[in-house]
Amino acid sequence: MPHSRYSDSKLFDHGNPAANFLHENFESVLTSWEGRVRAYLPAAGDKSQEELIDSVPFFMHGLIEALSLNGEEMETGEAGHAFRKHGVQRAALSGFSLHQIISEYFILRDVLFESLEKAGLLGSRERDIILRSVDFGLKECCSEFSHIRLTESRALLMQMERAHARDLNMLESINDPFAAFDFEGRFTYLNDAAERVFSCTRSDVLERTLWDVLPEHLVSELREPCEKVLRERQTAEFAVATTLGGASGALAETRVLSLKVYPSRDGFCLLMHDVTEERLHPATSRSIARELSSKRPH
Repeated sequence: MPHSRYSDSKLFDHGNPAANFLHENFESVLTSWEGRVRAYLPAAGDKSQEELIDSVPFFMHGLIEALSLNGEEMETGEAGHAFRKHGVQRAALSGFSLHQIISEYFILRDVLFESLEKAGLLGSRERDIILRSVDFGLKECCSEFSHIRLTESRALLMQMERAHARDLNMLESINDPFAAFDFEGRFTYLNDAAERVFSCTRSDVLERTLWDVLPEHLVSELREPCEKVLRERQTAEFAVATTLGGASGALAETRVLSLKVYPSRDGFCLLMHDVTEERLHPATSRSIARELSSKRPH
């Protein structure tokens, strides 16, 4: 254990009664602190003794040093180094929130106050040094905790951005028109093929609804199936005749689009496939019509 350096030597004189007391009662102070932390902080429940105590001996070493020097050079000397080392290591303690780490500092403060007061060694100077020590250690710990979480957040953001880029590349690779909408029917994404169908760019339609963009006759055909998909969270597939997709939003002739509407986490998605050429073959036309008719929601 990292605190054995004190428990093995009982006769060392630090020149300060409070420092000598903490040196000689090192184990009992840590044991008292550990018991209270386990009682008050749920995150400590699954930690082994070695894992929980961890760097606390560094703090105790720093405090004994600070008491020996009557609080002088606390931040710049050996005591400050010990407080800093403890704070940095404590910030990295797995499973502990910042609030819980701060709480264990305060528990240690209270245990120190009570132990020294019971021994008749808690004067105003000792109290001040303990408070300054806890304050210094907390500042180092909070700074390191914020740095660790910021680094983790940045790494997570980079992962999300890479995943988003992969998703976009996948969607852009789809040859058929594809668009995504929120629960209110507002565009949240459309690929290049969908831009050509709707004769607009992403910037033109984002935050606008599908019903704002579609011709009126298509709104009446699409609204009910899309709303049903949102309600029931089940996929729907059907066909519509449209002139969407040509210059100025019109083609020289009407096209037949097979539409697949399916629910998503954020609303619904629409995948379109031009089946006009398939409809030109009489042998398959009736089969396609029967299939699409049977899949159309009622």
